[in-house]
Amino acid sequence: SVRSSTHHRLIFTYPVNDLQTAAAALRQAAANRPLNALLAPGEAGDILEKLLSGAGSELRTVRTPFVAQKDFDKLLGFGTAIIRGEDSFIRAQLAGLPMLWSTYPTEDHAHRVKLDAWLTRFVPNRALGIKRFDTKLAQDWLEGSAASEDICRFLLEARRYAPDLTSGAQSSSSRGLIWHSTMLGTCQEHGMLG
Repeated sequence: SVRSSTHHRLIFTYPVNDLQTAAAALRQAAANRPLNALLAPGEAGDILEKLLSGAGSELRTVRTPFVAQKDFDKLLGFGTAIIRGEDSFIRAQLAGLPMLWSTYPTEDHAHRVKLDAWLTRFVPNRALGIKRFDTKLAQDWLEGSAASEDICRFLLEARRYAPDLTSGAQSSSSRGLIWHSTMLGTCQEHGMLG
């Protein structure tokens, strides 16, 4: 079961990402407040679970099951995340979830082109409240050079902009709607919505 008085962070990434640094960041974040690391199924989740074993009572790993895409949205309601792939990325954006995005790594570096295009188009509106979203951190995470302290800071601070979807208080969470409104507004501005 998931503890309700703690932070929850969904980690759904690839095994090629820097899982050692992610584990260190989760440990650091748990030093500030108890944390449930919701680890998605797959090799990266298996590796993180091993890296986090014996981390102490303030950091608990919770393995999530494979779920249908519609049920995946419920996992996004827990707050800040590290997300992989395109489908999950789109769902996280629609949920208003502050995230680090792990694009699928390719030899021709198209994954970096995708990330940079997203950062250029969607992230510049920091004045709307996403002051702590760090473009450099997103790029460093993708390239495997992010510092655990920076990931920890993101995991702790970006949650302030995440909507509270788990308690049914989404409409009263104006901070969380900032990200959501920014994403939808930018999509409309660029003619990306029907």
